[in-house]
Amino acid sequence: PTASFARCGPPSVCGQAHRTAPAVRHGQSLMLAKGRTRNARKSGGKVTTTFNLKRSMESAMLAYRSFRPPGSALPEEHRHRCADVYVHAVGSSSFYFVGKVAGCAAEVGASEAVVLQKRVILEHAKLLQPVLADAERMGRQLQLWLAPPNSEVRVAQKKQGLSCAATVRVTPELRAAAAAAPLCGFEPEVLDRENPSGFRVALPPDGQPEEGSELQVNFVAPGSAELEEIARRGTVDGKPVVAVGGDL
Repeated sequence: PTASFARCGPPSVCGQAHRTAPAVRHGQSLMLAKGRTRNARKSGGKVTTTFNLKRSMESAMLAYRSFRPPGSALPEEHRHRCADVYVHAVGSSSFYFVGKVAGCAAEVGASEAVVLQKRVILEHAKLLQPVLADAERMGRQLQLWLAPPNSEVRVAQKKQGLSCAATVRVTPELRAAAAAAPLCGFEPEVLDRENPSGFRVALPPDGQPEEGSELQVNFVAPGSAELEEIARRGTVDGKPVVAVGGDL
């Protein structure tokens, strides 16, 4: 089957040069979540630190952009260090695209980069897609899934599956090194006029497209007659729609 792709260009390049922070959703900043930024405090004689989302996000974005400057091509020798990241609530068929990771040091591959940044990725995901926060409150586990870098179109076409990061382990030594220096980075997905609801794909629990589910994607420019028809009817010329700039 053929589907229309409700976005002005491939998601992997659309808006990359203009990202400065996670996008605004319904007037609320995704960067500044109240109660998530606090100073170190003493507890039982030990000094503990509370996770600072804003500072962690800024550091992750800076590291990612230092490794992959906006608009630059990804060298083939660095592909194994980079990945697109999705978050999935166990029991749901939806996998939400939440951003991209990069291992900025030779010893850090894409899988390690996801695990080392799990906290900041999941916190961003829950702000980007509140349905994930709701799922977590209901006791459903949130999982991190990976796809090859810049593969959003193939994922939307059901030509590319996802792999779960739940079994990936990193050594204490690597965690310590990552805490001391920016060994990996994260580029968060953002919401804007062309992408108001983000991108999610429906897949079986194993993250692999079902046989025969492939779609041929057509790109649809914002403001076009085709896009208006998508909003009105959910189809174009009677064909199904892959609305990557909106809800699937």
